[in-house]
Amino acid sequence: NKRRETEWLIEVSFDSIYEEFGRLAQVFNTKQINQIKEIEFDYELSVVKPKQRMVKEVCFSFLVTDYRSVISDIYLDNSRLKRLLDNCGIQHYDHLLSSATYGYLKHDGRLFPIYLDVLKKSGVSIAPHECFHTGDNPVSDGSSPQKHGIQSFFYNKSVENYKHSEIHKVLRLPNGYDTTN
Repeated sequence: NKRRETEWLIEVSFDSIYEEFGRLAQVFNTKQINQIKEIEFDYELSVVKPKQRMVKEVCFSFLVTDYRSVISDIYLDNSRLKRLLDNCGIQHYDHLLSSATYGYLKHDGRLFPIYLDVLKKSGVSIAPHECFHTGDNPVSDGSSPQKHGIQSFFYNKSVENYKHSEIHKVLRLPNGYDTTN
């Protein structure tokens, strides 16, 4: 609801989700809310699996760039996102920007100027056109960074590749019923 209330202009955070949960469930004990949050996050750590293509992109970046950053539209703050990335074997990046930490999204492009400012403030002298961004969303990882002069490339999510495959065509059933929904 929080994103809808702001017309998708402000990112929600894990903490704000649980503040709303506490209000709706009428659980006002902060200790209990924090315990529930940690149970959920620990479970997420146990089930999340890295996208192998993205891990390969990160590893490749070590060969061709001096600075590597992770920029994510996610409800997790930087500290939780770091734990999640560590759990997936993604480490050794120079900067980490979570939309939940900064309150702005990649999708609408407002996180990219913040990223460029973070680079500048950390002493990295690099022009936007010297940056390269990659990911699996055509807007967040494609057109949005380009609007700020950042080179970008997006690749289809696995499910999108599947939807255009011959296997998907075979699995489609008569009467418009689709087994992939």
